[in-house]
Amino acid sequence: RPGASMQRVVAAASGGRVTLRELRQLYEQKTPLSMLTAYTAPQGYVAQAAGINMVLVGDSAGMVEHGFTSPARVTMDMMVHHTSAVIRGMSGPNKRPFIVGDLPTGSYLTQADALHNSFRFLKECEVDAVKLEGGRRMAEHAAAIVAAGLPVIGHVGLTPQSASALSGYIAQGRSAASASAIFDDALALQDAGCCAIVLECVPTAISAHITRALTIPTIGIGSGPFTSGQVQVFHDIMGMNPPSSHLPRHAMRAAHVHTAWTNAAIKYREQVERRMFPTAQNSFTIPPAEEKKFLEARGAQIPSAPSPAAITNAVPPTIKHVCVIGGGAVGSLTAGALSSLGDIKVTLVSSWDAHLNAITAGGLAMLDAPNTPARTVARPTPVHASAKQTLAGSADLVVIAVKGTSTPAAADIAAIVAKPSACVVSLQNGLGHAKTIADVVTGRTIVSALTRFGAVVPRPGIVARTGAGHTVVGAADEQSLDAGWPQAVAALFTRAGIATSVAPSAKELVSQVWGKVVVNSVVNPLSSLLDVNNGTLAALLQTPPGKQLAMAIANEISGVAAAKGIQLPSTDVFADILKVAESTASNVSSMLSDIRRGVRTEIDFINGAAVEEGEALGQLLPANRAITELVHLREKLNDLARPVRGGPMQVLETLADMRTARRAIASRMRVGFVPTMGALHAGHISLCEAARKECDVVIVSIFVNPTQFAAHEDLGKYPRTIETDLSLLRQAGVDMVFLPPASDIHPAGAVTTVGNSEANLRHEGIRRPHFFGAVATVVCKLLHAVQPDVAFFGQKDAQQCAVVSQMARDLLFPSEIRIVPTVREPDGLAMSSRNRYLTADERAIASFIHNALQAAGRRLASGESVESVRAKAIDELKQQPLMDAVEYVSIADARNMAELDDGPLSSDLAGKTCLAVAVMMKQSRTRLIDNIVI
Repeated sequence: RPGASMQRVVAAASGGRVTLRELRQLYEQKTPLSMLTAYTAPQGYVAQAAGINMVLVGDSAGMVEHGFTSPARVTMDMMVHHTSAVIRGMSGPNKRPFIVGDLPTGSYLTQADALHNSFRFLKECEVDAVKLEGGRRMAEHAAAIVAAGLPVIGHVGLTPQSASALSGYIAQGRSAASASAIFDDALALQDAGCCAIVLECVPTAISAHITRALTIPTIGIGSGPFTSGQVQVFHDIMGMNPPSSHLPRHAMRAAHVHTAWTNAAIKYREQVERRMFPTAQNSFTIPPAEEKKFLEARGAQIPSAPSPAAITNAVPPTIKHVCVIGGGAVGSLTAGALSSLGDIKVTLVSSWDAHLNAITAGGLAMLDAPNTPARTVARPTPVHASAKQTLAGSADLVVIAVKGTSTPAAADIAAIVAKPSACVVSLQNGLGHAKTIADVVTGRTIVSALTRFGAVVPRPGIVARTGAGHTVVGAADEQSLDAGWPQAVAALFTRAGIATSVAPSAKELVSQVWGKVVVNSVVNPLSSLLDVNNGTLAALLQTPPGKQLAMAIANEISGVAAAKGIQLPSTDVFADILKVAESTASNVSSMLSDIRRGVRTEIDFINGAAVEEGEALGQLLPANRAITELVHLREKLNDLARPVRGGPMQVLETLADMRTARRAIASRMRVGFVPTMGALHAGHISLCEAARKECDVVIVSIFVNPTQFAAHEDLGKYPRTIETDLSLLRQAGVDMVFLPPASDIHPAGAVTTVGNSEANLRHEGIRRPHFFGAVATVVCKLLHAVQPDVAFFGQKDAQQCAVVSQMARDLLFPSEIRIVPTVREPDGLAMSSRNRYLTADERAIASFIHNALQAAGRRLASGESVESVRAKAIDELKQQPLMDAVEYVSIADARNMAELDDGPLSSDLAGKTCLAVAVMMKQSRTRLIDNIVI
């Protein structure tokens, strides 16, 4: 295995050194050699701890440590200083790397100088080798040093000490003549007895040829991957320089410590300015009696002792912008509650497009319980995770509310959006999240939060509470607690309606976290494996087998907590488990919800994390390991039942094929359905994407329904682009496409239809009285054929959405009807297959429709009456010279499209009012419709 030999050599004997013989063995085994520069004791410690083979104390210290513009000003005294420091720092258990001292500019002009300074390195620093720059012209110097008994590493290609003679820091050997010169230099140094050669900024092909020709290792920097090893500058790989500084093309950047250092310094300054540092933990005390004696001896007045509050929290943290990461139930509820305060900015960062689009269109509806009217509509600012850079350095408080599997990605976002002085709250289930976050989000205060409230997102744009519960916040250490962030977070959450208190100590918070883990370790996995709600699980747990299994799981985790010195909040863990299951009887656990949705659960962060903690202490947790593996198998079962992503899309051309395919889909798979008439565009694809976010299987139908076309409407002219449509659907990851013939949907002799008499009296129904009955009938038939869990429709056809939603309710369809916000062209025109009929002139001004709708929406929101808004909208539309007629401007209840009475918009219709228009264009005779919901 590559690298195995290197690891064996470096770890072979504590306190020893990596020798030239061992490096030779690695070279002969073709194990790549690692060399890293170092200049200080801490850097030497890092290199040794990392198992680096060779450390070069380079004259680049002049540039990276002293700020010189070149290495020319570095002296031999400086090199001895740095080399001695590096070696003193190598106090770890690994073998000391092979130390190479870099002879600085002017220290080896003559052989006598070269010998004197090389052996100064050896005597004063105990280096293992020295390095010098130059090829054939330095071969005799190198040979003299080797003959005196000290190994030498050569350096050819770009030689920084003579960069000015080489026209600057540029690649060398890019012509046949210069490449040959470098080749000859390398051979000369090998003949002189060098033990290795550094190749800097040499073309990959040339460095490969040189490496093959030599019998000693080559160490590359900017010379491609085929050298015997690589060397990098410590500051480059660590990101120690400002992000705006130049990073050489050949450099690797593995960290960004400059940003972490800057953030830490800013945090220190701010905590000093706010008198948050030092705290009592950073200070020393004098016995009161001795202080009294001191004051009496000095003749000073004896003041009263300051209260702790006078020292800590003198200036509480200021929170003006909260960024909530995670669009699930907990994150949505938190963002909604905080944004309802109205005096702070709240952003909700998520990758759930449908949820973000719904919030953008109509806000976030906050329900006190599922299937109840919205208590309020919150307005957090939705931001897609891919746009996180737009929030860089803006948030005073970041709340991470994602599942454990998404914690690393959420931490990356938090590191970008959080101010240097910000606090990051982990509002998550399970163990280990705060540490994961702290490892990424350096320099900020990390606060953990434990919540017991329940919530669910029944559909995009809506969040509902499923149970009340208290939240506790606390810091990882007492200093952070003193700094005031937990108190500030608790006060903010409580003011927003999320009852929150501060754990009196870090130890108390850990106790409560482990107490919840014990409960969740039983309720979550058992409910998901048994596929029952919490109430049914509570009944099963009270049977002898149920209690025995529950206690086996809980007792193992309690034992780990005890071994770690953690006292659980309660001694009767079974009573706690039963209480939680019974108090949430109608709920399904989050783990069961994940299983039903076919997504990864948090088992690894609950039972799995407890197993890891136990094994680290030498304890085995067989019950928890078994339950963890069983849940993983349950997840795997979902994977096996789900159509293979990226596999062939099924095209089903008959109703019989559709029914056969539907029966083959496992019952636990969530099926999404997008009915279309083809001629697909980005609006249709957005429906497919929304279905993909929510569902395991996505089915799209393409059926041009003949009954929707009246006698004067030309069915034959409707665009049919089936091959293009299928290609788009494959790219969108659709699993099945249903292409039924008309005879399957409307068989001969069929006389039963679905009607909606009210729809025929309004808007589209007046102009096309046959239309909505035909739509309701065909959608009814397609829902029966596909049997989806959720069917997705675009908001652009507002009245159609209302008709279909009403039909599904009236006829007791089990399918949910999901309305997805309209997708628009960059200028605001709603995407539609009709847009292709517009003339170029009409298309150029077509955004006037959306502009008129937005203006009408603003007037309604300002309190203007319905009829006044309608009249002004009609006037604005009529001013367009290419518009032939305004067919209607509707201001209606979005749920049934019933026109609103005159007067200002009532508050109970917020988020439920539809402004819709229909116009006829003059040149193409194209009829355009559009709407917005406010």
